Amino acid sequence: MTAEAPTVQPLAAENFAIGDILVSSGGWEQTNIRFYQVVAITPKTALIRAIASRVTATVGWAHQMNVPIPDAFVGGPFRRKVTSTGVDLCVLPTSFEVAVPWDGSAMMSTHYA
Repeated sequence: MTAEAPTVQPLAAENFAIGDILVSSGGWEQTNIRFYQVVAITPKTALIRAIASRVTATVGWAHQMNVPIPDAFVGGPFRRKVTSTGVDLCVLPTSFEVAVPWDGSAMMSTHYA
């Protein structure tokens, strides 16, 4: 009996659409939320731009809920290879963050003072 090799789906940037919002979450002793918007795609890359966000609620001391502001660009565009977290397609905006498709829900950030 021979085992079949698993089928691997190619990582296609076409799975992103222009205008899609991506989000990254992380930080050291605080949670930083960053939003990005897809502005162009090629077969293997996405051109993204950081976008501003707004606080929708304060939910405790130093805890806030945030949503992106589409088309409120912060800085210029940059191209990133589309990769995978093993669950979602993603891009790596920097060496310390992973941006995945935003699900539309407000994201919690935390901060000091």
